[in-house]
Amino acid sequence: MAAPNRGSFRDMRSAVGLLTAVVLLATGCGGGGGETPVAKEPAPAPGDHTLSFTKPGGVKQDFLLHAPKDFAASNRYPLIVVFHGSPGTPSQMQSLSGLDDLADREGFITVYPDLGREPETVGQLLDHLISKWSIDPKRIHLAGFSMGATAVYGLAHALASRVGSVAPVSGIGASETATTGPVSLITFQGGRDAIAGGFPANNAGWAKAAQCEPATVTEATVDGGRAMRHTANCKGGAEFVIYDVAQMGHGWPPEASGLIWEFFKKHPLA
Repeated sequence: MAAPNRGSFRDMRSAVGLLTAVVLLATGCGGGGGETPVAKEPAPAPGDHTLSFTKPGGVKQDFLLHAPKDFAASNRYPLIVVFHGSPGTPSQMQSLSGLDDLADREGFITVYPDLGREPETVGQLLDHLISKWSIDPKRIHLAGFSMGATAVYGLAHALASRVGSVAPVSGIGASETATTGPVSLITFQGGRDAIAGGFPANNAGWAKAAQCEPATVTEATVDGGRAMRHTANCKGGAEFVIYDVAQMGHGWPPEASGLIWEFFKKHPLA
């Protein structure tokens, strides 16, 4: 019987080692202590995306994002963060506002958070989006409906150094506390809204906080009817615009998104 070939044994051991390494990598066990690898966030691309980011401490925050159809990572884009009402969902807010079609035409990014409205969380969301999605830090804006509008009033105070302008729709939440920087605000308020009785005090509070001059009033057409547009210049070049829509209830009028975007374009971060 012929003696075994030592080279054959070495070749066999090498093949077994290679096979073992491949199996370990495929199962996620190689060098990882048995942990399954975490899926990476998909590369930024046009269209709708269901995403999340993890706050310090491990709490996950979900959000929807729409990037314009000609999105390119080499560009820099304005951002509108839109907060839904309660009850409500990000996808419902996406449909209600109709902002995504406008984003495709005008070239901006929309984000719809699922709760997580505290200033710290929103600040972390902005950091995440700036690092991943080619956001222009000078063109960040906030909008919200109903309870989302209430959140926007608070965030306008807390994030005045990061946000150029805001649009609370059918909501109240302004205080008389002076803002820490010039933030422009546009709002739509219905005369038939159940909370309409709170709008005068709310508007007076924001005007005082933003140190606005007396407003000028002109007529406009919103939600198919007559509206009064109140426009005031405020400290630091900010602007305060109220659309008082007599026949509107608690809603987001069809003209609102276009008017909001035109307002946002005029008022980036000071």
